[in-house]
Amino acid sequence: MKKFALFAAVLMMAGTAFAEAKIGVISFREVLAKAPQREAISEKLRKEFQDRIDGLKKMETDVRGQQEKLQRDGATMSAQQQTEAKRNIEKIIADAQLKEKALKEDLQRREAEEMRALETQIMQAVSLIASRDGYSLVVSKETTPYFQPAMDITNQVVAAISPQGGAKK
Repeated sequence: MKKFALFAAVLMMAGTAFAEAKIGVISFREVLAKAPQREAISEKLRKEFQDRIDGLKKMETDVRGQQEKLQRDGATMSAQQQTEAKRNIEKIIADAQLKEKALKEDLQRREAEEMRALETQIMQAVSLIASRDGYSLVVSKETTPYFQPAMDITNQVVAAISPQGGAKK
């Protein structure tokens, strides 16, 4: 009987400690989706890589033009001229594919860098809100099976990272 009383006392003390803990829930996916910086990041990257994108478009146009010329003038070309034209087209296509692959890799790397900076800003906003509002714990909405809607701080974080929100560096 003494063990049960001791166990009950420990549970009551633990229950009191948990009752005092304030827990917040955040949807990081939603914050990232609603973040106004997403649009700015997309625009920044578009400007940064626009010359390379335009170069690939020009190569595509050149290939199409040469293919049309080969199709149009192929009957009047010698076999050697046709072979050279086909090789030239294949060379441009291979070069374009290589440049497109490099562009995609560079774009993904830069996007990851920009997203890491945004994620750092989001984590700073979460920390600010948690300390300001007295949260003991903030957990991810995506991994939490149930929570009360009042525990959700997602919109507060979105507001905090917005340029007019105030949690920006």
